[in-house]
Amino acid sequence: MNLKTKILLVLLFFIFLLFPFFSRASENERIIVQFRSQSKIFEAESRYGLSGNQVKKFSNLSSIRITNPTLWQKAKLNYSKFISREVKSIEPDYQYKIQLVPNDTSYSEDWGLPKISATSAWDITTGSSSMKIATVDTGVDGLHTELLNKVLAGYDYVNSQEISANSNSDDEGHGTAVSGVAAAIGNNGTGIAGMDWQTKIIPVKVLDSDGVGFASDIASGITYAADNGAKVINLSLGGSSPSSVMESAINYAINDKGCIIVAAAGNEGSSVSYPAKYSGVMAIGATNSSDSIWSGSNFGPEISVVAPGVSIYTTYNNGGYITATGTSLATPYVTGLASLLWSIDPNSTNEQIKNLIKNNADKVSGMGGNNFTNYYGYGRINAYKSFTSQGTFNASFVSQSVYPTLKPGDVADLQVTFKNAGTATWYSSNNPVLLATDHHANESFMSGFNYNWINNNRLTGMQQTPISNGENATFSFSIKVPSDISPGKYRFYVRLVAEGLTWFENPDTNGGAWWEITIPTPTAQWVSQSGYIIGWPGEQENLSVTFKNTTGTSWSKTSPPTNLAIDSFGDQSFLTRFQDSTWLSSNRIASLPQDQVANGDDITYNFVIKIPNDLGPGTYRFFVRLVQDGFSWFNNPDTNGGAWWQITIPSPSAKWVSQSVYPTLAKGETKTISVQFKNNTGHTWPIIGDHPVLLGLDKNWAGETVFKANSWITSNRITAAQEGTVPDGGNGTYSFEITAPADIASGNYKFYVRLVSENFAWFDNPDTNGAAWWEITVQ
Repeated sequence: MNLKTKILLVLLFFIFLLFPFFSRASENERIIVQFRSQSKIFEAESRYGLSGNQVKKFSNLSSIRITNPTLWQKAKLNYSKFISREVKSIEPDYQYKIQLVPNDTSYSEDWGLPKISATSAWDITTGSSSMKIATVDTGVDGLHTELLNKVLAGYDYVNSQEISANSNSDDEGHGTAVSGVAAAIGNNGTGIAGMDWQTKIIPVKVLDSDGVGFASDIASGITYAADNGAKVINLSLGGSSPSSVMESAINYAINDKGCIIVAAAGNEGSSVSYPAKYSGVMAIGATNSSDSIWSGSNFGPEISVVAPGVSIYTTYNNGGYITATGTSLATPYVTGLASLLWSIDPNSTNEQIKNLIKNNADKVSGMGGNNFTNYYGYGRINAYKSFTSQGTFNASFVSQSVYPTLKPGDVADLQVTFKNAGTATWYSSNNPVLLATDHHANESFMSGFNYNWINNNRLTGMQQTPISNGENATFSFSIKVPSDISPGKYRFYVRLVAEGLTWFENPDTNGGAWWEITIPTPTAQWVSQSGYIIGWPGEQENLSVTFKNTTGTSWSKTSPPTNLAIDSFGDQSFLTRFQDSTWLSSNRIASLPQDQVANGDDITYNFVIKIPNDLGPGTYRFFVRLVQDGFSWFNNPDTNGGAWWQITIPSPSAKWVSQSVYPTLAKGETKTISVQFKNNTGHTWPIIGDHPVLLGLDKNWAGETVFKANSWITSNRITAAQEGTVPDGGNGTYSFEITAPADIASGNYKFYVRLVSENFAWFDNPDTNGAAWWEITVQ
């Protein structure tokens, strides 16, 4: 060793004195050193000054375990880790413990197997004696009646010795309890039945009589099981600390040997423990007889499935039985099921077997309709479904109909096509493949689009059946937009489900699709309208306006109705006074003239207004606007869905044209006189209605006259034009009688008349505008 190296080691030594893990040795301290090269483990003793009784080698894992390392040995090891990079990791040899909670030894109903439909699965197979599972635990009582002739030779890493076949290597009882759930002999007239009646058990003891073991022993046990033919490895143990050497052993068993590793999630009611937490391991939670998660069952995204784990009656040490609770008991249900499935198809890969278990798990009520939750994983295992699923359910997206633009109440026909990319054939009955609202999305929202679906979250089945691998299936269905939806853009999600078996996975549109549904704010383009109005109070006027539908979807007469209304931006209290009896209501003028108006088409609304009786002369504006009632008003800028009319209420105006000569009357005599006016109002003078144009006594001169004749309308309203209505620019002739009273004094009298629009306005008088007079001579 050169001087430079010695100096570095001395520096490292003093640096590590600052860190508790490296600076102090404690009695029975154990560390695990993992090298980057397997060859380095054989040089470790001489290179790091280790004695032979300190070191245990794990050649498959390129690791050694060192008991009671000195400070100098730690310093040199850390030099190899941080400086020369020969050492991959240095970590404590963490302890792990059993995951079982004993409660009592009295008999409890064996509810777990019926719950997972094991009895139906046994009609298909009870297993194969060529299968091997490994119980990496406290050992196995191979002398137990339920396990006779099933327990092979194994290894005891706690005591560093071989385990003989059909012997009792269990000094705690936990491993025997686990083995009974997974593989107790069935149909033997005694005790219980395990999941797999025929499989063989490899006992691997890594936990001591207290149910505690070290990471190095567990890692050794995993590699031992994988190297000795175990297809499924049961790890009903756990701890809170990760171990790189144990993780390496797990990866070796899964990736190099093709094993399935099933591990207990843990009993702390918190996050999943190790080794269940490692990628590739099936982490198992525990449920009770009501399919509810046990309160102590750990949870997290690592959970694969759950299985019965509360009050499970199973085998125990020295030929006995126990009723116990914990994820330790749930785990071997899955181990036994994996063994059964592999016995049917020994050529399946570990991933295929795991997928059969996960994809066919029951979606229990606690999952809330979801395909996966952190408490239940993919659900509670169902043995029978796992055998009858006929393969995996996967799909690849092929095509779908275009995104629709709709309005409330619209019905749209949608379509999506998927290719069968799994090994299972799709059928329309017996676990049919259906299109459903995607349970990952807001199903309560999407169920509002239900239109002739199977139910609120199952849309439709396939148009063709069966669909084999590589074939396409098309799903056609309809949606109806909810009436209470607001304008905006919405996403509608669908996903395939093999009913009663499994949801299809959704990433990368595997069995899933979505549409963007546009609910536009309705828009229209003004096209034309009838002309402005000159009207008389009380008159009815016919108006019309034409709009082009530019919404992007059709307008409907009913859903929602596209009505013409008084503009919400206008003075509605004023405008409602123009209501005619033909209107829909005081502020809804007219409904759509036809059932539907397609996008791009024109539509004309014809309607009637009645000018209020009490409206004075002046110029007014009458505003209208389209509205889809119960949904949205049309936008109004640039007459988008809106229009208005200027309504002129003129002051009555007339020009004197002619009149009869001044009359001479004897006392008591009646004569007819006349006057003619030209209509200069700009509007026809009505003769009927609330405001007829009449000739009256000029209010500026007299309220009544002695010359009134019996033919007058009233004492101060003389007559209407003999032509009836008088158009603008036309002449109106007013002929009437006057009578000289018998007792009137002889002389000359002036008689004044003037036009009046009754109950509206007198005609202006300057320059004989609507006025005239006669000088009457009475003899």
